Amino acid sequence: MVHADRRPRRVMANLKKVQSGESIDEWMDRIPQPQQASLRWLRSLLHGVEGLHETVKWAHPCYAYNGLDLFSLTWSKGHVNLQLWKGIHLENPFGVVEGTGKEARHIKVKNGQPRPDQAVITAIDSTVAMADLGEV
Repeated sequence: MVHADRRPRRVMANLKKVQSGESIDEWMDRIPQPQQASLRWLRSLLHGVEGLHETVKWAHPCYAYNGLDLFSLTWSKGHVNLQLWKGIHLENPFGVVEGTGKEARHIKVKNGQPRPDQAVITAIDSTVAMADLGEV
């Protein structure tokens, strides 16, 4: 099947993943706008958290705290996701944490809509605080 932009589906799938030997910066450089800007914004928030370690797992940027995987970044045509691997434990005061998995949840940053700044910062801080307390 070919996407509207005329690239085969497998090519689009490969664009979404960090390729073998590729740095996260190189991956981000080839992501289209506005998703690239949203991912860079999320990454900058995660880089601001002391003790959070960035690596590539499951072909995506992943962020661990004290050896526990807490966050990852993904993107789609209309949005990017901050994956919250322990998101089931989060309160959702801003109503933006989505998902129904066993533990994982996500926050969508949708193209053309205001960024949920406070919701994302709260989710990141709360997740790390729970990890510090051994609650996740």
